[in-house]
Amino acid sequence: MKFTPDEIASSERYKLIVSIRYSEVAEFVISRLKIRNPVVLLLFLLTMATLIWVILFRTVTAAGQPFLQMLPWSLTGLILFPIMLIPLHEALHILIFRLLGGKDIRIGADVRNFVVYVTAHRHVVEPVQFIIIAIFPFSVITTGLILSLFYVPMQWQWALSLTLLAHTTMCAGDFAMVAFYYTNRDKRILTWDDADEKVAYFYEDTRFNKDTRQ
Repeated sequence: MKFTPDEIASSERYKLIVSIRYSEVAEFVISRLKIRNPVVLLLFLLTMATLIWVILFRTVTAAGQPFLQMLPWSLTGLILFPIMLIPLHEALHILIFRLLGGKDIRIGADVRNFVVYVTAHRHVVEPVQFIIIAIFPFSVITTGLILSLFYVPMQWQWALSLTLLAHTTMCAGDFAMVAFYYTNRDKRILTWDDADEKVAYFYEDTRFNKDTRQ
Protein backbone atom coordinates (compact mmCIF):
# COMPACT_ATOMS: atom_id res chain seq x y z
CA MET A 1 0.00 0.00 0.00
CA LYS A 2 1.34 3.40 -0.99
CA PHE A 3 0.63 6.28 1.35
CA THR A 4 0.33 9.95 0.45
CA PRO A 5 2.73 12.52 1.95
CA ASP A 6 0.02 13.73 4.34
CA GLU A 7 -0.71 10.19 5.52
CA ILE A 8 2.97 9.49 6.11
CA ALA A 9 3.55 12.78 7.93
CA SER A 10 0.58 12.22 10.24
CA SER A 11 1.18 8.51 10.90
CA GLU A 12 2.95 7.25 14.03
CA ARG A 13 4.48 4.53 11.86
CA TYR A 14 6.77 7.01 10.09
CA LYS A 15 9.44 9.21 11.67
CA LEU A 16 11.01 12.22 9.98
CA ILE A 17 14.77 11.67 9.92
CA VAL A 18 15.83 14.65 7.82
CA SER A 19 14.39 17.45 5.75
CA ILE A 20 16.58 19.30 3.27
CA ARG A 21 15.84 22.73 1.89
CA TYR A 22 16.89 23.09 -1.73
CA SER A 23 19.24 25.90 -0.69
CA GLU A 24 21.00 23.39 1.60
CA VAL A 25 21.44 20.61 -0.97
CA ALA A 26 25.04 21.49 -1.83
CA GLU A 27 26.01 21.47 1.84
CA PHE A 28 24.22 18.15 2.38
CA VAL A 29 25.95 16.59 -0.64
CA ILE A 30 29.38 17.64 0.60
CA SER A 31 28.64 16.20 4.05
CA ARG A 32 27.61 12.86 2.50
CA LEU A 33 30.74 12.70 0.35
CA LYS A 34 32.92 13.09 3.43
CA ILE A 35 31.56 9.86 4.89
CA ARG A 36 33.52 6.78 3.91
CA ASN A 37 31.34 4.08 2.41
CA PRO A 38 31.37 1.93 -0.76
CA VAL A 39 29.25 4.40 -2.75
CA VAL A 40 31.59 7.31 -2.11
CA LEU A 41 34.55 5.00 -2.81
CA LEU A 42 32.97 3.97 -6.11
CA LEU A 43 32.57 7.62 -7.15
CA PHE A 44 36.20 8.27 -6.24
CA LEU A 45 37.40 5.23 -8.21
CA LEU A 46 35.31 6.16 -11.25
CA THR A 47 36.62 9.71 -11.17
CA MET A 48 40.22 8.54 -10.81
CA ALA A 49 39.74 6.00 -13.61
CA THR A 50 38.49 8.66 -16.01
CA LEU A 51 41.26 11.05 -14.95
CA ILE A 52 43.92 8.38 -15.56
CA TRP A 53 42.34 7.63 -18.95
CA VAL A 54 42.51 11.34 -19.87
CA ILE A 55 46.17 11.57 -18.83
CA LEU A 56 47.13 8.41 -20.72
CA PHE A 57 45.20 9.51 -23.80
CA ARG A 58 47.00 12.86 -23.86
CA THR A 59 50.45 11.38 -23.25
CA VAL A 60 50.11 8.45 -25.66
CA THR A 61 47.40 8.83 -28.31
CA ALA A 62 47.43 12.63 -28.59
CA ALA A 63 51.07 13.16 -27.63
CA GLY A 64 52.00 14.63 -31.00
CA GLN A 65 49.23 17.21 -31.03
CA PRO A 66 50.28 20.76 -30.03
CA PHE A 67 48.54 22.25 -27.01
CA LEU A 68 47.04 25.17 -28.93
CA GLN A 69 45.76 22.85 -31.63
CA MET A 70 44.00 20.74 -29.04
CA LEU A 71 42.71 23.69 -27.01
CA PRO A 72 39.38 24.06 -28.89
CA TRP A 73 38.69 20.35 -28.41
CA SER A 74 39.66 20.64 -24.74
CA LEU A 75 37.25 23.52 -24.18
CA THR A 76 34.56 21.61 -26.05
CA GLY A 77 35.02 18.56 -23.85
CA LEU A 78 35.30 20.39 -20.54
CA ILE A 79 32.73 23.15 -21.02
CA LEU A 80 30.50 22.93 -24.09
CA PHE A 81 29.59 19.23 -24.02
CA PRO A 82 28.99 19.08 -20.24
CA ILE A 83 26.64 22.06 -20.49
CA MET A 84 24.85 20.39 -23.40
CA LEU A 85 24.51 17.20 -21.36
CA ILE A 86 22.66 18.91 -18.50
CA PRO A 87 19.25 18.86 -20.26
CA LEU A 88 19.75 15.20 -21.25
CA HIS A 89 20.82 14.27 -17.71
CA GLU A 90 17.74 15.91 -16.22
CA ALA A 91 15.49 14.44 -18.93
CA LEU A 92 16.63 10.95 -17.93
CA HIS A 93 15.68 11.73 -14.31
CA ILE A 94 12.29 12.88 -15.60
CA LEU A 95 11.85 9.69 -17.63
CA ILE A 96 12.22 7.50 -14.54
CA PHE A 97 9.95 9.77 -12.50
CA ARG A 98 7.33 9.41 -15.22
CA LEU A 99 7.69 5.64 -15.37
CA LEU A 100 7.24 5.53 -11.59
CA GLY A 101 4.04 7.52 -11.76
CA GLY A 102 5.28 11.04 -11.03
CA LYS A 103 2.98 13.66 -12.53
CA ASP A 104 3.78 17.15 -11.30
CA ILE A 105 7.43 17.14 -12.34
CA ARG A 106 9.42 20.33 -11.99
CA ILE A 107 12.89 21.47 -12.96
CA GLY A 108 14.85 24.11 -11.11
CA ALA A 109 18.31 25.41 -10.38
CA ASP A 110 20.26 26.99 -7.56
CA VAL A 111 22.70 29.09 -9.56
CA ARG A 112 24.61 30.22 -6.48
CA ASN A 113 25.46 26.62 -5.55
CA PHE A 114 25.67 25.31 -9.14
CA VAL A 115 22.83 22.87 -8.52
CA VAL A 116 20.26 21.75 -11.11
CA TYR A 117 17.44 19.53 -9.91
CA VAL A 118 14.36 17.63 -11.06
CA THR A 119 11.60 16.74 -8.64
CA ALA A 120 8.14 15.20 -8.71
CA HIS A 121 6.03 17.39 -6.43
CA ARG A 122 4.61 15.40 -3.49
CA HIS A 123 5.31 12.07 -5.17
CA VAL A 124 6.37 9.43 -2.62
CA VAL A 125 9.45 7.44 -3.66
CA GLU A 126 10.66 4.19 -2.10
CA PRO A 127 14.36 3.33 -1.58
CA VAL A 128 14.99 1.21 -4.69
CA GLN A 129 13.07 3.67 -6.82
CA PHE A 130 15.11 6.57 -5.48
CA ILE A 131 18.40 4.81 -6.23
CA ILE A 132 17.28 4.06 -9.80
CA ILE A 133 16.23 7.68 -10.31
CA ALA A 134 19.60 8.84 -9.00
CA ILE A 135 21.96 6.60 -10.99
CA PHE A 136 20.05 6.16 -14.27
CA PRO A 137 21.39 9.32 -16.01
CA PHE A 138 24.98 8.53 -14.99
CA SER A 139 24.67 4.96 -16.25
CA VAL A 140 23.16 5.90 -19.62
CA ILE A 141 25.38 8.88 -20.40
CA THR A 142 28.59 7.19 -19.24
CA THR A 143 27.84 4.13 -21.37
CA GLY A 144 27.05 6.34 -24.36
CA LEU A 145 30.26 8.35 -24.02
CA ILE A 146 32.45 5.25 -23.65
CA LEU A 147 30.88 3.56 -26.69
CA SER A 148 31.24 6.76 -28.73
CA LEU A 149 35.00 6.73 -28.20
CA PHE A 150 35.28 3.76 -30.57
CA TYR A 151 33.58 5.50 -33.51
CA VAL A 152 34.97 9.05 -33.68
CA PRO A 153 38.29 10.61 -34.79
CA MET A 154 41.09 11.26 -32.32
CA GLN A 155 40.17 14.91 -31.63
CA TRP A 156 36.61 13.92 -30.77
CA GLN A 157 37.91 11.08 -28.60
CA TRP A 158 39.90 13.65 -26.62
CA ALA A 159 36.88 15.92 -26.24
CA LEU A 160 34.60 13.05 -25.20
CA SER A 161 37.20 11.77 -22.73
CA LEU A 162 37.20 15.16 -21.01
CA THR A 163 33.40 15.18 -21.09
CA LEU A 164 33.38 11.77 -19.44
CA LEU A 165 35.56 13.15 -16.64
CA ALA A 166 33.45 16.29 -16.27
CA HIS A 167 30.15 14.41 -16.25
CA THR A 168 31.40 11.93 -13.65
CA THR A 169 32.20 14.78 -11.28
CA MET A 170 28.85 16.43 -12.11
CA CYS A 171 27.11 13.29 -10.82
CA ALA A 172 28.58 13.70 -7.33
CA GLY A 173 25.20 14.88 -6.02
CA ASP A 174 23.44 11.76 -7.30
CA PHE A 175 26.08 9.52 -5.75
CA ALA A 176 25.88 11.45 -2.48
CA MET A 177 22.16 10.74 -2.20
CA VAL A 178 22.72 7.05 -2.91
CA ALA A 179 25.44 7.14 -0.23
CA PHE A 180 22.84 8.55 2.17
CA TYR A 181 20.63 5.53 1.50
CA TYR A 182 23.58 3.19 1.91
CA THR A 183 24.39 4.70 5.30
CA ASN A 184 20.75 4.10 6.26
CA ARG A 185 20.48 0.71 4.54
CA ASP A 186 19.01 -0.88 7.68
CA LYS A 187 16.01 1.44 7.34
CA ARG A 188 13.17 1.75 4.86
CA ILE A 189 13.16 5.42 3.92
CA LEU A 190 10.33 7.03 2.00
CA THR A 191 10.93 10.44 0.50
CA TRP A 192 9.09 13.14 -1.35
CA ASP A 193 9.63 16.76 -2.31
CA ASP A 194 7.40 19.72 -1.70
CA ALA A 195 8.44 21.81 -4.69
CA ASP A 196 6.36 24.75 -3.50
CA GLU A 197 8.21 24.88 -0.18
CA LYS A 198 11.45 23.74 -1.87
CA VAL A 199 12.03 21.06 0.75
CA ALA A 200 12.80 17.33 0.47
CA TYR A 201 11.49 15.09 3.25
CA PHE A 202 12.88 11.70 4.29
CA TYR A 203 10.79 9.50 6.60
CA GLU A 204 11.78 6.21 8.21
CA ASP A 205 9.28 3.36 8.36
CA THR A 206 9.60 2.42 12.04
CA ARG A 207 8.01 -0.99 11.44
CA PHE A 208 10.85 -1.97 9.15
CA ASN A 209 14.38 -3.04 10.03
CA LYS A 210 17.18 -5.03 8.43
CA ASP A 211 15.72 -8.28 9.81
CA THR A 212 12.41 -7.78 7.98
CA ARG A 213 13.80 -6.86 4.55
CA GLN A 214 12.70 -9.14 1.72
